[in-house]
Amino acid sequence: MPSSSPGSGGKPQDALTDEASSDGASRITAQRRRLPDQPGVYLFRDARGRVIYVGKAKSIRKRVASHFSGRTQYGSTELVSLVDHVESVVVGTEAEALLA
Repeated sequence: MPSSSPGSGGKPQDALTDEASSDGASRITAQRRRLPDQPGVYLFRDARGRVIYVGKAKSIRKRVASHFSGRTQYGSTELVSLVDHVESVVVGTEAEALLA
């Protein structure tokens, strides 16, 4: 049975963790929706702000969405679970994304 922690308002600790995870997932979803549908480079950062993945794409929005689609060929669930923030750099062409 999950235990309550002081200052948690009597909510079980597992419930607090689930709420934080849900809040983080909705924040990432909102960030993904704001990503540009243009070529460029994207960075996944963890909760400490460290870059954990760098990718390039013809469409940043579509490529990042593919990581979160559940298909293992586009990235492991372990990687996705570590993502706290997504950043992007738009370039003029797909070839420029290779050089960025």
